[in-house]
Amino acid sequence: MAVPKELSHWIFAEAVAEHIKSADIKKAIKTFKAYYYLGSVAYDSPFYTYLVRNAKTLTQAGLRIHGVFGGDTLEIQRAFFRSYQNTGSKIPLQGISFISGTLTHLCADINFHPLVNYFSGRYADSEKKSRLLSQRRHRQFESLLDFYFCTKRNDSAFHVTSRRSCKRVGALHQFLAAMEREQDQVIDILNRFYFGKSQDKTTGVWELVRRHSQLQRLFSNGTVGSLVRWLGAIAGGGLRVISATFYPVAILKNVARNPDAALALFSRRIQYRHPNSGVKLSHSVDELAKKTVDDAAALIDSFGGDYQERDLFSGIKGKSLEYGCDADEFPTPKHFDLSKPVPALCRDGL
Repeated sequence: MAVPKELSHWIFAEAVAEHIKSADIKKAIKTFKAYYYLGSVAYDSPFYTYLVRNAKTLTQAGLRIHGVFGGDTLEIQRAFFRSYQNTGSKIPLQGISFISGTLTHLCADINFHPLVNYFSGRYADSEKKSRLLSQRRHRQFESLLDFYFCTKRNDSAFHVTSRRSCKRVGALHQFLAAMEREQDQVIDILNRFYFGKSQDKTTGVWELVRRHSQLQRLFSNGTVGSLVRWLGAIAGGGLRVISATFYPVAILKNVARNPDAALALFSRRIQYRHPNSGVKLSHSVDELAKKTVDDAAALIDSFGGDYQERDLFSGIKGKSLEYGCDADEFPTPKHFDLSKPVPALCRDGL
């Protein structure tokens, strides 16, 4: 469900921070950057619940905040602000930095999911074979988007090499290690985001983001990835889906040598349909990235100086992050193009 993966989300978050106009919010992000980075991927942490307590509740929270069940997805941010307001508490700058990061993720998912879903299929298909194929394609596509945006970002931290994806892999683990001494603060902020209120430590949110960070570090591990892919080829099923989460080393080498040739699809305008509504669309991924940055910066700048929930995002209904549309109006995706394997599609185009 996470699209694109962490690297792209962090690249978008960096770009959004550069475009925010509010000096106060810029200062909060700069001072508490780890919270901003955590916020920009916190939407996806509930899908890394392996050996985490309260896993079912956390997974349901992940589906709810993604708007899988419909509703206004910006209500998650409103509830976050309201949780402080209702208790007369002042929202800490760490919370401002974190919730700003979540909005960069929201805008990225809404803008990119129609494209990714069109070429990967129905992620939650009721037919098992189709569902596993869709999930594998989905993860392959998002891995290649990570590669593409790393090559576009003029930042050595995101520089792609043939040995590993980039220095930023594992950043979540590094940030959480630095936040260890502020664990109570982090837990409180995460609870307010996932559940709309302050709760005790038993919800498992700290363990959740730690597990996310541990698994995220493995995505560019060539040895582990090769082993999982080998096992997936033999066992098939869900293991092949897991193997698609790892960055493909063979393609990575081609990207390091010639990114334009290895990922030609992403440098072109792409013709596709919205999987849910069927509306014909035409965008390049760079255009989608720009819209993501513009949309997120505008939402963050709308906070206002007192950070009150009243009139927050007034008149705007947040779309489903899963579908990139109003899920109450278009609940079922049914328009797809699965004619080419994802690596060939991204290399050769349509």
